[in-house]
Amino acid sequence: MKNPIVFFVVGAAAVLVIIIAICIGIVIGHQIGTAWAQTVPVKISYRRSLLGNGYVFRVTDTGSNELFCTVTVRNSTQWKRYRLDLRPNQFKEIGALDGWQAFPGDTCEVEAEHFTPMTGTIPEPQGTQ
Repeated sequence: MKNPIVFFVVGAAAVLVIIIAICIGIVIGHQIGTAWAQTVPVKISYRRSLLGNGYVFRVTDTGSNELFCTVTVRNSTQWKRYRLDLRPNQFKEIGALDGWQAFPGDTCEVEAEHFTPMTGTIPEPQGTQ
């Protein structure tokens, strides 16, 4: 006959391991969910193009880590996708030299793994309809 104390200790240890595993799963799940709830840590801005008409989109990493992102620029008839690797506080621009001359109404969407996307739009000039 087996010792009931050994069964109790082994059973209690098994229950403790299961409880710890569940707690770890909850913490990891919360961290993943929190990351997905955060917007990509970038600033999307624009400036006038130095090469003539139009604008240039500027994407700046505002976070504290290197960011690997996909940028999609689009207007009402076309779109183009770019891959950007940004260090903290670094910016990269997308304009005519990259194959995209931006105009009012064009959008720039930045996506990165584990973040919700961020979109910026060049506004239409005031007083135009």
